[in-house]
Amino acid sequence: MVNPKEEDIVFGATLHHVKTLRNILKALTIVEDVIFEVDHQGVRITVEEGHCLQASLFMPQEWFAEYYVKPTEDLTQAPISFAVNLTSLTGCLKMTSDDDCKLIIIYCGDIYPLVLAFSGCPDSNIAIEAELKTKIFRDTLNFHHLAMPPDYNRIIMNKASFSDLFSEIDVSSGEIEMLLSPQEPYFLLRATTGKIQAETTVQVAKTSNSFVSFRCTHSLKLKYRSSHIRFANKCLAFAHSVALTVYTTGLLSIEILLVNSNPDTTTARRGSATTLGNIPVDDSSMGVLKYFITPLHDDLEE
Repeated sequence: MVNPKEEDIVFGATLHHVKTLRNILKALTIVEDVIFEVDHQGVRITVEEGHCLQASLFMPQEWFAEYYVKPTEDLTQAPISFAVNLTSLTGCLKMTSDDDCKLIIIYCGDIYPLVLAFSGCPDSNIAIEAELKTKIFRDTLNFHHLAMPPDYNRIIMNKASFSDLFSEIDVSSGEIEMLLSPQEPYFLLRATTGKIQAETTVQVAKTSNSFVSFRCTHSLKLKYRSSHIRFANKCLAFAHSVALTVYTTGLLSIEILLVNSNPDTTTARRGSATTLGNIPVDDSSMGVLKYFITPLHDDLEE
């Protein structure tokens, strides 16, 4: 293999404090490969489990201390796309437990490996570098660009309320039934476990302080695999807010707004605001972790 030169670099970035990335990827180890999509706005990392679950982490450019995407004359250029083995990637991120190290990422195209290097570790004078074989990008269920139904139900919570909600129900069960309705009981979770079919139910009124926002126009009752929802609950340590959206097709979206993993990085768009649903957020450098989960049964009620 020909060694790449500096002019061959199509994407390069430096990330401080890799703890957020390491922990999120650890919670997403459900598939063999992880897909990277890179453009001038940031990096999207996506995993899928068949046609049932998609998890997508978007890290905006502001998360990185240094960020470079090779310019082209094509203004409609598609994102730089490639896939790597998820187990190998998480293994590389565990090569140092020092969260103050800098992670340097270099990608030079399909014929070259993805280079990950750690440097600047306070407790070590050793530089660590690894190369990961890349794979041709395969198509995903691109929920981000699909036309979603105009009618949907959405609730928004802070991270503590979301975590408490799912800690009250037995997520070790195989299925969780979810009901969202403009009338009572408004929001209900139900799980059945064990040979005796023990049932646990959590009901929340729309006036509860658990909700930052409650928007519900249709009565929808669906069942989802508990293991899929547990993935979202593992990533709340860095969360700011959580939005839960149920489309009339039954597709469930759990959207987690993540605090900036590198608070020392200055943000070029500090004056603008990010929103999650109708929550304004002052720091536009926040990342977003989205889960799209398909229902188990076609039992929508309207």
